[in-house]
Amino acid sequence: MNLEPGDGPILLTAEDLGKLRLVLSTYQDGTGMLAASDGKTLPGWRDFERAVAAVFTGESQESKYVFDIFPLMLPDPHALHWHFPTANRLCGNDNEGTIFEWYGESGGQLKYYPLAHTATWTSNIFQLEQLPSEDEIQYGILARTQKYFPRQWAEACKSYL
Repeated sequence: MNLEPGDGPILLTAEDLGKLRLVLSTYQDGTGMLAASDGKTLPGWRDFERAVAAVFTGESQESKYVFDIFPLMLPDPHALHWHFPTANRLCGNDNEGTIFEWYGESGGQLKYYPLAHTATWTSNIFQLEQLPSEDEIQYGILARTQKYFPRQWAEACKSYL
């Protein structure tokens, strides 16, 4: 990884991305934020933030501003088509689609969707590594709990036997 000070983006090596891919792959074991249809899980935004911090010896901020790779060049609000798809949701669209969403009853949450081609850094699409089969390893939070606390888990499960 290039950590030289300067005005440009930090350049990640293939090895850096390989490490990140492997760490993200571990979240399929039941610890990821997003439930998958096969009983496994996938990493969510917080998992991604924590993985980046762990791999690149950083500090996770535990917030939703994970991606700081877009220059903040907001479009002219007068050039957008503003409409209310629902009573509590205001959208601002351009020719490409929705750029802004505002949710009036969720703390006034404002979402901004910059176009991907404006990103200052991107990586190629990659696949998570497949976990070993369930014949080799049990997945999920119950299996993990049983592994970490075998005596306490057995005691807690006695009433169900």
